[in-house]
Amino acid sequence: MGKYDALTPIVSDSQQRTTIEPARKARPLAKSRNPEYRQISVYIQRSIHDEALRRLIGRSEDFSDLVNDLISDWVKRDTPL
Repeated sequence: MGKYDALTPIVSDSQQRTTIEPARKARPLAKSRNPEYRQISVYIQRSIHDEALRRLIGRSEDFSDLVNDLISDWVKRDTPL
C-alpha cells in the first residue's frame, strides 16, 4: 500500500463520472497556412504605414486585409496591356 492510497477515494466503474468536452468551433485557417495567400515584402513610406495602422485601430480588418483590398480594387479597374 502506497503512502497516498488513503487520500484517493475508491470509486467503482458505475460511479465514475464521464466528462463530455464541449465541441470546439473550427477556427478559420490562418493566412500563413492558407495556400490562397502569399507572404510578400514591400517598401512604403513610414509615415503612410503609421497613419494606416493608426486608422485601423479598433477595426476588424488588419493591414494585410487593407493592402489586399486596395490591390484587388486596382486589378479590377486596370485594363490589361
